[in-house]
Amino acid sequence: MVSKLVKIIFPFLVILVLTFIIKRKFKRKLKEFLNFIFIFLLTILFFKLLQVISFNCGKELQSSYNSEMVISTYDLYKEKVTSQGSISIKTSEPKIIVATPKVAKKRKNKRRKIQITKKETKMVEKVVYAEARGECFKGQVAVASVIFNRYEYNKRKISIKDIILAKNQFANISNITQEMLDQYPDCKRAVQKALRGYDPTRKKFKNGARYFYEPALVSEYQREIRKGVKTLKIGNHYFHNDFHE
Repeated sequence: MVSKLVKIIFPFLVILVLTFIIKRKFKRKLKEFLNFIFIFLLTILFFKLLQVISFNCGKELQSSYNSEMVISTYDLYKEKVTSQGSISIKTSEPKIIVATPKVAKKRKNKRRKIQITKKETKMVEKVVYAEARGECFKGQVAVASVIFNRYEYNKRKISIKDIILAKNQFANISNITQEMLDQYPDCKRAVQKALRGYDPTRKKFKNGARYFYEPALVSEYQREIRKGVKTLKIGNHYFHNDFHE
């Protein structure tokens, strides 16, 4: 409102100053004419001020009227419901809709299409126990995924059992008992998670990794031949594929 008043008053002040200067330098008739103009301008200024004041008052009245309408509308939501001689008040409050940003949906893991027996599932659990029982859960799932990735890479021509028992591929599991597995229930959970399609090695490898090693447990030669190979570190293990990939 103040800015509007300034915009209206400022031109009239300029005209007033100019009128005063001219009145001091020119003749009587011109002075009378300028007096007439001055009174005319003052009249216009007066009506302009009234217009601005009435406009702002109207806005305030409208806003107060709107707030009263909102309150009365809210009261209409309250209904008295009579049941079995008692009166209960059923209140239905206006719903507030909050806009939330769209979040990209996470890709669901598809369950692996693997023909695996209960005995083979137990063998995978033993491999996870032997190779990664001290690793984080993610690392245990990754070890189980390596076995399943090899099975799928070979187009299911080799059984899970043959993959696990292949020479110099995984730790010996012949001496691992059920009692030992019971002490590490995460091994079983990790295998089930991998079977449901979760594979942390796919973060770097499109079809998942098929090999892994722990630098502290392999020979200098094994570490040397792996130089330059793309790897993914999870816990203490490094996951990778064939050297030429």
